[in-house]
Amino acid sequence: MSGNLVLHWNLDRLEADNSVLDETDNHLNGTSAGNPQVVPDEKFGSCLYFDGDGDSFTVPDNAALRLTNYTVEVWIKPEEISGWRGIVGKPGRNYNIWMGGSGYIHHRFKEGTNWNSGAPDTESGSITTNKWHHVAITNDGQMARTYINGIQKAEGAVSGELVVENRSLIVGRQLDDRQQDYYKGRMAHLRLYDNALTPEEIKRDMAQDESAASAFVRSHPIDFELYNQDNHHVLFIGDSTQSQTLFLDIHNSSGQDIVLKDIGQAASSDNHHFELRFRPETLSSANLAQINVATTGWSLDRQADGTALYLLHQGSTTLNAGQKVTLQLTGMNADGRGGTRGTRVELVYKNLHYAGETSSLNGSRLQYLDIVNHQGRRNIPLHVGFVGGNTVLSDSSTPNTLKLRIANLSRDVGLALRQDSRFRISFDVQESGETREWALMAYSDVNGVSLRVAQTHSVSSNWAEPHKTNLGQTVEWTVTPSEDTTLEADGYITLELRDLVALSSIGDANIYINFENIPGYQDEQMTVVVNKSPLLYSNNKVGIGTDTPGGYKLNVKGGNTRLGGTLEVEGDIKLGDNADLFAWATQQKVRIVMGTVERDGTYQGTGFTCERISEGRYRLKFTPPFSQDPIVLTGPGEKVMPIVYPRVWQDGSTLIYCRNLYENPIEDRATDARFYFLAIGS
Repeated sequence: MSGNLVLHWNLDRLEADNSVLDETDNHLNGTSAGNPQVVPDEKFGSCLYFDGDGDSFTVPDNAALRLTNYTVEVWIKPEEISGWRGIVGKPGRNYNIWMGGSGYIHHRFKEGTNWNSGAPDTESGSITTNKWHHVAITNDGQMARTYINGIQKAEGAVSGELVVENRSLIVGRQLDDRQQDYYKGRMAHLRLYDNALTPEEIKRDMAQDESAASAFVRSHPIDFELYNQDNHHVLFIGDSTQSQTLFLDIHNSSGQDIVLKDIGQAASSDNHHFELRFRPETLSSANLAQINVATTGWSLDRQADGTALYLLHQGSTTLNAGQKVTLQLTGMNADGRGGTRGTRVELVYKNLHYAGETSSLNGSRLQYLDIVNHQGRRNIPLHVGFVGGNTVLSDSSTPNTLKLRIANLSRDVGLALRQDSRFRISFDVQESGETREWALMAYSDVNGVSLRVAQTHSVSSNWAEPHKTNLGQTVEWTVTPSEDTTLEADGYITLELRDLVALSSIGDANIYINFENIPGYQDEQMTVVVNKSPLLYSNNKVGIGTDTPGGYKLNVKGGNTRLGGTLEVEGDIKLGDNADLFAWATQQKVRIVMGTVERDGTYQGTGFTCERISEGRYRLKFTPPFSQDPIVLTGPGEKVMPIVYPRVWQDGSTLIYCRNLYENPIEDRATDARFYFLAIGS
């Protein structure tokens, strides 16, 4: 190799403390933040999944990480591409791999005084979602290059000496060491070298990773899935008289037929093909004797403590390549002592071999399983409602606040809450390019919204900071008490959702509240409806285009307003920001008539007629007449001065006298002219 291997993370497992181990002698292990998960993967067998909402790894500064020449390699399979996402590198732009919003690789480094130098970006779309890509960047001090899937996609000259900071290595988030720009997707096989590798050497690493993946499939040829009748990975906590049916899919994921040996007719701890392992206190001991396999040709036995179920096929059989067999397990029930929780199930296999071979296949696979409480009474005596209204301004720009109150419905009995009792608050979001009329807000605005415990009454005020999880199509907060407490008969908890920017669509959106591990009650979900509207009603006031009507009964903000009928006003009319343009102080109805009169007396407008009496003299007659003499204002349409004659005729009409003050001002003679007028009265 052209360089020495400084760091190698397989990223196919996590230690007990959620750290990742470095395979090199440098022991540059990674410390996790958030909750990255090991997930099964068809290409690599297993890999790490980053949820895009807090998952990342760091390695403290180390002399081995201060690389002036380098190669960085990593496999990525992004689940979404949106904005900047940090993949790997050190703050100070040291061997940085960023993913840009249109699907390209941004290779950055620091040289001389240029803190943000780098190779040219790869073309947009060179990285796509839900597909594995091998990304490598190299720098030999002369040229910087970027490779995707072993093919060079960009290169640029290095004009100065590389500068390296004494900072931590970051994986999976913003590489300037801010808690943002989190990567969402899968990642495998991260390597750092202390020099630039050749294209052939990069391809050699790729081939090694892919052959290791093939070897994994060959050595782990069996996959499985355990699920309930709703196709969910869920086992319920039920009463001892109740039992459930789970389905176990056993899948030959290899490319070869697999033979199950003939080892007899009865399963036992020593004689079986498959062992389904559970953590202690996962299966209910009261139901253990009822568990059986209902699929013909199979036998089942149980470990006395409920930690294992043994399955045997009666006689030899063959699982063809890609074939799946489904076993029906009856009498299942979960132990209620741990409440609602997550757990892992392991399938261990033995007494199998590939067709045409004699060596035995032995191995295991893992799966996540949710334990959900269906034990206890139904209908938790809790009420969820809004404080101050359920309407948000749907303009895609205004931050809204909603207050949810969770109250005890009982008039005389308190409701016990434990530290593991949970309120999960969630709602649907809409991603770019989607139309989800039931969604409350856009995915791009999720990072700005927050939830807090705003008020408590007759219950402990000691609550943990709500944990926020971005689940892609939904966003969720988990609210838990920091100590065992009781929500008394008159007690309530007020939760405040802040800076919620609603979609511009009009309609309803749901907020879901899941109650879990409430002593004596089954887990339950409640739903409250949020109204998305351009009009907001709050505290007996209405806002259009604003969520703060202020002291106004109706506050219209932004845009043009059109009124199609008659506007009747009882009170003052004020025009202008400070009412300094016009004010009318009367409790009578105000009437305004406007119009244009031509030289010959023809007119444009309604609510009046006009008659040309003689040269330069016009009589306006208002229909219906004003109850009192109106105020009439005029404006010139030509080089004349229209003057309102002080006399108002008996029929309520007004005389307009047009004087020519421009050509012969001394003569002051009347002349026909076009003019405008405005009459205000009651």
